[in-house]
Amino acid sequence: MATYNWGLVIRRLREQKGLTQSELAGLAGVKRSVIAQYENGYVKTFDHAKLSRFASALGITSSELSAQLDASTVKKEWTINHQKAPQPFTNVSWPPIPIIAIPVIGSVPAGYLDMRTEFVSGYVYVPQESIKGMKKEDLIALLVTGESMIGDGIQHKDFVVFTTAETHIINGKIYIVQSQDYGVTIKHVFKEENQLRLKSSNPEFEDILLDNATILGRVVLTTKQTEL
Repeated sequence: MATYNWGLVIRRLREQKGLTQSELAGLAGVKRSVIAQYENGYVKTFDHAKLSRFASALGITSSELSAQLDASTVKKEWTINHQKAPQPFTNVSWPPIPIIAIPVIGSVPAGYLDMRTEFVSGYVYVPQESIKGMKKEDLIALLVTGESMIGDGIQHKDFVVFTTAETHIINGKIYIVQSQDYGVTIKHVFKEENQLRLKSSNPEFEDILLDNATILGRVVLTTKQTEL
């Protein structure tokens, strides 16, 4: 079997099961770095022992996994002048989607204000197309803790990516906000005279009014994938 799209197949199956790379690694009895290597396309061979482990961890048979991997095999080369592309396995992109790594610097409460220590704890990998027009050096990722933003589809332990290049307030947009007295949070922000109103998308949380705060950046996307 060829291996070109194998990593994307493994990633798709893992995400369908709601597993992190670490969780899949634990179930398969391999290191998390092995999962990352496969998903990032660095591994060019796929031995039968690992195939069996991966299949078991994903809750399917070895033959089922093998069939899906075979289906993702490239049948025709992408020519240098980019003529008609071969048709890949469903949901697998061709040519490969450019991916960039964004550093995770810590966590941000999606609830009431709280202090969090910032440090580079890992990376999230996102399609380059999703941050089109933005500079990579302006992008930072944070782990979300809390449920105040679930109305926007931002769940507890999701990751949000924000751009430090956009600190001007557009009422209603989602921002990462830092208060000198309380710390950092993620909220919809509204400018009201000399105050900022921080609003959750979960009706169980009350609005927060701040006299002084710093906008660290605007949230541009949410992801569940991480490399820790």
